[in-house]
Amino acid sequence: MRTHIALGLALLLSACGFHLRGQFSMPEYLQVLNIQVPKDATQLKQQLQRMLEYSGVHEGKEGYHLIVTRENITQQSSIFDPRVQLANTHVVYTLEYKVESSDGKLRLTGRPILEQNDFQSSPNQINGSTAEMDLIVDEMRKDAVEQLGRRLEAIKPSQFTSYAGNAP
Repeated sequence: MRTHIALGLALLLSACGFHLRGQFSMPEYLQVLNIQVPKDATQLKQQLQRMLEYSGVHEGKEGYHLIVTRENITQQSSIFDPRVQLANTHVVYTLEYKVESSDGKLRLTGRPILEQNDFQSSPNQINGSTAEMDLIVDEMRKDAVEQLGRRLEAIKPSQFTSYAGNAP
């Protein structure tokens, strides 16, 4: 009886368009992607690979190339109160990308993905502030990958034609 209820619930959720976070319905022509990221962006590459794997996309050289041209994290202390010794740090995460065909032709240049967050830190708690910063950046990276997945899912063949002159 429980299995029937669970099966019914799963069918109901799939019928309404529900899917797990990080899982997208990629267009048929993006079912094989080669991921290229800057050398120091190993965490980003792992998250991209996981998102694409969940979406049924295979990694391979014969398909399109998803090229992350820039992953940038900037921090700026915006408020500092010497009496309380608190600093408000504004963090900006930027992800820039493009899609090329296997012959090296530019097919799409996406708008940069921008994530922003603030957190308070104390100079007396450097270890805790560093750990919190790492968590915030990781969450921002996950959100940016999620946003990139939605953008890839929404690509239409006509968007490629404006760069290449013919559809995929």
